[in-house]
Amino acid sequence: MRRRGTQVLAGLFTAGMITVTGLAGAQSVMGVCSIETVDKKMELNLVDSALSKSGNAKEIGTTTKFKSLDAVVKSLNSDEGYTYTKVAGYAGDVLVVAHRRDGKGMFNPEDGYYETTCATFYTENKSGTVINAGTLYSGGQRYPIAITKDGVVYASSNYTFETYMLSSDGSELVHKDYVQVTYGDGESFWGYFRPGNTSAGETKFKGGKRDFDALYDSIDTKSIKVKKEN
Repeated sequence: MRRRGTQVLAGLFTAGMITVTGLAGAQSVMGVCSIETVDKKMELNLVDSALSKSGNAKEIGTTTKFKSLDAVVKSLNSDEGYTYTKVAGYAGDVLVVAHRRDGKGMFNPEDGYYETTCATFYTENKSGTVINAGTLYSGGQRYPIAITKDGVVYASSNYTFETYMLSSDGSELVHKDYVQVTYGDGESFWGYFRPGNTSAGETKFKGGKRDFDALYDSIDTKSIKVKKEN
């Protein structure tokens, strides 16, 4: 997916495909997303992923109070939107709920549907309990949360190329591909690709800036579009 508003170098880096350890903890359902978007180079030794904020909040894989995905939809306010979709790695239905972020709502409305940079993914387990599989925060409106025709979720930023799947039981969002650039004494690139939602078959990213930039064009995605319930 081409980065909006930026020139991307031509080329294709063939991606293979990360699992984030589940973080059980206190119940976390829905709330306002708040994260600062950075559009300039920073002195960084570590770059947060789109899933880091959710992981730090210990919400990934937590049980909610809802007994069905439809009940989640009925609880939404006017600042939130939703859609049902399929996500790679998990056979069941997935509810994607978009939230306000930095005081702003969803953006780029078209025929009643909106793009989003902040969304929580919900699944329903065999006992009928709704699970919060995690929230993704992409790098601003240049990087709307998107999905491939095979259900791989895309949530990147200026500093990271990221794709996601669900664990086989649907309880956790997990990285499929993750590559980052950090700035200090020059540029440093690090990352990996996995063919699925486990570490089996992992390959390391060994390229430089040209290869990193080309990653953004290496997959074909469409923005996840949500509609408002109220």
